[in-house]
Amino acid sequence: MVTLDKRGRYQASRAFWALLFLILLGILATVLWRIAAGTYPGTNPEPIEVTKVSNSNAPTGSQLSVALLPPVNRVYRNKPLKILLLFMNNGKDVISIEHFSLAGCLTAAGWKAIAIQPHDSTEVHLNINASRCKYGKVPLQMSVAWRCQDGKCIPGREFLASSPILVTSVRRETARKALRIAFALLHDLTWPLVLALLGYLFQATMAKRGERSQILNVLLPEYAGMVQMHYLPIARRIQTVLEQAKKLEQAKAPVDSRGLEVRTKRIIGSILLLRRVTLALVLKKGGIYFRSRLAENLYFACYSPFRKKFEECMGEDLADKYALKLKVNDTLEQAMDRVFPIGPLDQTHADAEKRTTDWIADSNGLSADFKEHRNLLRLCLAVLSFECDRPFYQTDEKGTVNKTAWYFDAPVLEFTQEMYDIPVGLRNEIVTQIRKYLDGLPRECKRDVKRPRA
Repeated sequence: MVTLDKRGRYQASRAFWALLFLILLGILATVLWRIAAGTYPGTNPEPIEVTKVSNSNAPTGSQLSVALLPPVNRVYRNKPLKILLLFMNNGKDVISIEHFSLAGCLTAAGWKAIAIQPHDSTEVHLNINASRCKYGKVPLQMSVAWRCQDGKCIPGREFLASSPILVTSVRRETARKALRIAFALLHDLTWPLVLALLGYLFQATMAKRGERSQILNVLLPEYAGMVQMHYLPIARRIQTVLEQAKKLEQAKAPVDSRGLEVRTKRIIGSILLLRRVTLALVLKKGGIYFRSRLAENLYFACYSPFRKKFEECMGEDLADKYALKLKVNDTLEQAMDRVFPIGPLDQTHADAEKRTTDWIADSNGLSADFKEHRNLLRLCLAVLSFECDRPFYQTDEKGTVNKTAWYFDAPVLEFTQEMYDIPVGLRNEIVTQIRKYLDGLPRECKRDVKRPRA
């Protein structure tokens, strides 16, 4: 039997594990991002591809050569790129370099005119700005104008070009690196994850199959034993009380005193038989256990007032004494012989019998108070009969219908409108219990049931 407390704990457990998974996922994403950004000690940036540099359009016999020292393969739009240019004078004259420019959307800052001595070299550090460029690859092309100070060498313009460089941003580059790391991890963990998932699915399938096997092979047979040994006898005893009450109700009024005495005694004997089988169940199992806790509450909410009213008339001790005289398998005739032997009764027994008879019947048949309490037994019988079949049809703990249930046809709850005519003092409580009970049933099990009015 699944209670609301267990369901609440199950939902809380699911929420806890979902929150834990989200926290771990957030931590993993943060670690990947910081690793990609190079903010952790020991996490160096990824290797940079070597930039290919070529000179072109230089006059034959030029004394000046220019080189862009690698590696340079990307520039950030919001962060200047520092580059190093190496100028080498291969001639015998001093060379002056007065002009430097970049082609396209790139701009350079930090250039100053320089003079290079013969057979010497000079390094120049520049900052390249790509704020005017779009994301993507752009060519890096530079031009240098130079001349000899004495005018003897051939002046010229040197063109320096490299393979295209990538224009990007710090965030885009960090995200790209993080995704590359994540894909690398997933690539390495793909087969372990697939195997773990298959193992989990196999285990879940076997667990569900084992649970289903336990339901069909253990729980349902045990419940069937409870139904056959205890619940059906109780239902039969309730039917006997209702049948005897119906016979008295259908008798022509006014009922003669002798006929009234016989019929009321048979009703009392039926009630005592019901009390006997109920005591046997309580002594052996501790009480009635249904699939639904709401069904248990509704059954006892209806049966307890009827039992207390009978004890008020008969007396609890005397009612137990009479009930314990009976056997569980006694017929009504055998019960009548045990409870009402031939001969005069003592005063206590006579007074108890008179109070009970006055509660059950009057000169016109059944009393109005007993009719209302009889409806309580009708509700008990309807709940008991339905719950005897319900577990064999509805075995899902969430309340849904299980397609592999024992029964194919849905049991139907047989509540009628006249059953709701119960004692006024009990109406609010029992109507509330009935509504809660009906809300938890599948539609096909309550298609003909009308909800009681408050």
